[in-house]
Amino acid sequence: MKANKTDPHDAAGLAQLARTGFYKQVHVKSPAALGVRSVITARGDLVEARVRLDNTIRNRSLSLNQPWPFFEKVE
Repeated sequence: MKANKTDPHDAAGLAQLARTGFYKQVHVKSPAALGVRSVITARGDLVEARVRLDNTIRNRSLSLNQPWPFFEKVE
């Protein structure tokens, strides 16, 4: 079992790794880009819920021999 390193040794090791180029720079997305991604994800979730609900209503109406759709579908 390895001995636990102390914080000064950890810091020195990380500094050495950074100096030698072991770690590469990463791109951090802007808050605006994260917000756009969040809105797109939320929209996808809402579309999925709508389709699931539409399919549930269609299935239940077919089991009751009711015509589907009850109203014209709006595109």
